[in-house]
Amino acid sequence: MVSRQLAPKAAQLLDKLVELSLHDAMVPELILKRIERDAHKAMEADPAHTHMVLGFIAMLQKDIQGVRRHYKIAVEQSGGRSETWYNYSVALGSIGYMEEAFKAAEEAYSRSPNKESVIIRYMQVALGTARLNVVKKLGDFRKKALTISNEEVDRDLTWMENVAKEMAEAIDRQAFSEEGVREVLGIVHEIRGAHGLREFETSIFLHPYEPDNFLLKFHVMVSPSMAVDLNEQVADRIVERAHLLEDPGLTFMATFIGTKTDVDIS
Repeated sequence: MVSRQLAPKAAQLLDKLVELSLHDAMVPELILKRIERDAHKAMEADPAHTHMVLGFIAMLQKDIQGVRRHYKIAVEQSGGRSETWYNYSVALGSIGYMEEAFKAAEEAYSRSPNKESVIIRYMQVALGTARLNVVKKLGDFRKKALTISNEEVDRDLTWMENVAKEMAEAIDRQAFSEEGVREVLGIVHEIRGAHGLREFETSIFLHPYEPDNFLLKFHVMVSPSMAVDLNEQVADRIVERAHLLEDPGLTFMATFIGTKTDVDIS
């Protein structure tokens, strides 16, 4: 969720964008142009938050250069506030640039290490980039010093901590290496970034019958047939890096799942 600690005008525009994006994977360009026009009107009064809005628009347009450009200006104009880094991380991660998203979340955490939303975001991208030690550190802190009032959020955090723990134990048993998992995740995120696929839902499961076998399911807003093509791209890139056939091999697999219906126009 995007941080809402913004100036009123920018907050209204950002809320509108978030609401539209939740209901439609492809927000109509005309609407984006109108919001962009309104945002520019607030530029002089509040350049930092205006660039955050423009960066979110760039994310919806799958324009990574625009995301980087606007959020870097927003970071500078805001004096490097944690909220700006947090929102930058969300925008980057939403279209597949998870390594950059992790670094942005790390910056947000360095400025607000006790803030709930920042801790949650940092944990999300740490797990998404297989930085299991970071997940453990944040989980330990949460249990000692942080009370999560939202039961659903608390449940999600507990799930992330448990997955990281199970993966770390599998690594200790030499089922695979953290580097191997990170490289597979990197391939998945590279493909997401190349296609501008927005983050929808991600889950990692431990196979119920095969010890130390994990399956990453990446739900994306494409058709099932497109998801098949994406999975073939993942497989091709893994084959190109022969070492990944052994580590992690079949013990850590990633698959895209399409959530839109194929259209038959015949």
